[in-house]
Amino acid sequence: MVRQAKVRKKFKTAGFHLEFPHRCQIHSSCCVPIFSLLQPITIRTSGGKMATNTLDLPAELRDMVYDYLWLSSPLIDLRPGAGLEIYADYLCKSAHHHEDDNDPDTTRHPLPLLSGLPLWLLTSKTILQEGLKVFCRNGQVHLSTAEKFASEEDDDDDDDDNTPPPPKSWYNRQLFSPLLSPYSCRNLSIEPAWAVNVAPDVAGRLPFIMWEPRDLPYYHDLFADVEKAGAVKQLQFRFETTIWPRPHGHKVDLEPLGKMVSGVAPMLNRFAVFFGLPEGHGAKTRHINSIERKLWREVRKLDLEVLVGMKLTAQRAMGSRLYQAGVMCGWVLVWTRGGDRVSS
Repeated sequence: MVRQAKVRKKFKTAGFHLEFPHRCQIHSSCCVPIFSLLQPITIRTSGGKMATNTLDLPAELRDMVYDYLWLSSPLIDLRPGAGLEIYADYLCKSAHHHEDDNDPDTTRHPLPLLSGLPLWLLTSKTILQEGLKVFCRNGQVHLSTAEKFASEEDDDDDDDDNTPPPPKSWYNRQLFSPLLSPYSCRNLSIEPAWAVNVAPDVAGRLPFIMWEPRDLPYYHDLFADVEKAGAVKQLQFRFETTIWPRPHGHKVDLEPLGKMVSGVAPMLNRFAVFFGLPEGHGAKTRHINSIERKLWREVRKLDLEVLVGMKLTAQRAMGSRLYQAGVMCGWVLVWTRGGDRVSS
């Protein structure tokens, strides 16, 4: 049996003194501490009494235990295949491992992923239920369909007129884990797919956001189920944009986004959207300003028609710009519940 190392973390609350042992000394890379909910723990009350049963702790202390264990666990890989990338992240640990703290891209995971639930969560049915409840309150589920149609870019030459049209929606609720899913958590992060083929409109303008037509029905059905579940309180989107200078400019259209979130918007306390610029876009200030004016018109439509009762933190388009290493990398827009709407 591995001898427990010196206690390194303590919580004090309500007269209790709760001690957590160190990580495993044999496996230094172990992500889960040696502390197990099956092992005895030391609990000292102000009266000097001892107790060793974790489940006899007050609920507040048990939540602190779960919080510590989740922070010690890797990100959970929930990918069901079918072009979906989905994982669970407690307190956005992935965001804290970026080289630049201003990088809002929390949908990419530099940390290792764990296939399946951590073993400590499977100790008992009570621990499973309570541990998942803590995760759903503080954790985040990331869902991306960005790779769904990417493989089709090289297959365009094989298309023929006899190819059947794609289904109206490829959404399948059964692909998600029944324990951790986009419906169960308060915090949901979305990265939609890029369009495989993008063509200018009749005016010669490219879309600012390359909406994939086959992806839109998917998110319509997804958010219908998210709305029914009623758990989500914070929602964020990440979009890659086309910003390369064109003689006829770009068409900025956020109507599809408004349709996606219209049902869940009244439930949200926070709504964030990141529009990322392609690396090395080389756009000039005049071009950026033109895009911003169009973007701000669409933002006001969202504000007045969909996000009623929420307040946009940036009152000017320029205030929503995001920079990394001195170079503009996009815009981030954040709405919170309450206050006045965006000024005109």
